Amino acid sequence: MKLRKSAALLLAAFMIFTFSGVSAAEAQYQKEYNLLSDLKLLPADMTVKYIPAQNITRGSFASLLVNAVGYEKTGAVAGDLSPFADVKTSDENYKAIRLCSDFGIARGDGAGNFNPGRAVSGAEAVKMIMSALGYDELAKAYGGYPAGYFVCAAENKITSGIRLDGERSMTWGDALKLFANAVDTKIFKQTVFGSEAVYDSGTGETWIEKYHGLKKYSGSFRAAEGISFENADSMEKGKIMVDGTIFDYNGSRLDLAGRDIYYYAEKDEDIIAAITPKNKSEQIVTLSPDDVASFKNGVLTYYEGESEKHITVSSSADTVYNGRPAYLSASDYTDFKGNIKLVLNGSRCNTVIVEDPETFAVKKSIGAKDLFFDMYESGKSFSSNNKEITFTDEYGDTVEIEELGEYDIVSVLQSRDGKYAKLYYSSREISGTLNSVDER
Repeated sequence: MKLRKSAALLLAAFMIFTFSGVSAAEAQYQKEYNLLSDLKLLPADMTVKYIPAQNITRGSFASLLVNAVGYEKTGAVAGDLSPFADVKTSDENYKAIRLCSDFGIARGDGAGNFNPGRAVSGAEAVKMIMSALGYDELAKAYGGYPAGYFVCAAENKITSGIRLDGERSMTWGDALKLFANAVDTKIFKQTVFGSEAVYDSGTGETWIEKYHGLKKYSGSFRAAEGISFENADSMEKGKIMVDGTIFDYNGSRLDLAGRDIYYYAEKDEDIIAAITPKNKSEQIVTLSPDDVASFKNGVLTYYEGESEKHITVSSSADTVYNGRPAYLSASDYTDFKGNIKLVLNGSRCNTVIVEDPETFAVKKSIGAKDLFFDMYESGKSFSSNNKEITFTDEYGDTVEIEELGEYDIVSVLQSRDGKYAKLYYSSREISGTLNSVDER
């Protein structure tokens, strides 16, 4: 595959700095999907059924609830006799519907039917999730169904960010948001004092504690594969560092490196199930070279559309250059080829991540010396000697330098001290007409 140098630069930028495409609807609920998926609270067939803007049926909502709450982990078994006239034991959601009936979560329409194929309404969904959390008695005190359940849900911020009314059908996306909001809600417990029953959620367990054995902790996310805010060895794939402790983690929130987080883990275990940002008001700004106007006296000026913006970068900010901690000069903010990610509190920045790739169209490689040369710039080469390197293709598969051939495209992110480098290889072809190129 023969490419001009300019085309190679374009390909490398595309290769490193784009992500798997998702629809706008999916992006709207992506953080909720990630959280529930990492916590393993979603049904096995979720990827097939999940269409965020599509209404979720009562049967599918029951399945989502039973998986999230973890009723099966209690040892409960669905009997072989259906409690509803319109639900057969062969129904794909029979097991979940039966357990919802057994646990008093759903009682049907009063005529002996569950209506598993009908879209679940907002009132029904809120009632089911609050019943699962033990709020039936309190909901009765607040007026019963549906108003009392809405009050209980609102007090626990379970309906936060969801447009609901009693009759409006719930979408898959809103259902995920409902469950993600409820992850940290404590189960409403009944304590009996003599003849008086007192309900209290203040000292109760969350459902992920009770049924899934997970607790919520807080800490600072300091390192993962490919990035470290500490002068520490690179993390292996599937490992992250939180407050100096290394955990196993195979989730999807590595974008939170450098930030304070909440994480969910089994007590006294070194396995993290999921992480979320601790400060949800933090804003992430990612800038390309075209966006940046200047950096002077600790103030970064950039353009957002036609608007000029200003960010104050703290003198004590955590700064990373190509995956490793480094002092950043003014030129690092204005002369780079990749992108800069800034984590903001208001207009002040405490975390800066610079990715500044060098791109090669390979002329030749010498595998025995772990060395390759650029096709277009005389003397330009890369050697992995005395470096800790990670070399993968765009799909995450490991690549060896000796495998490289003429005109292969490699992008290199090399740390400021030269001790670490992350390499990316692409085998994609480029076709079409190249009318103009803006080289940097």
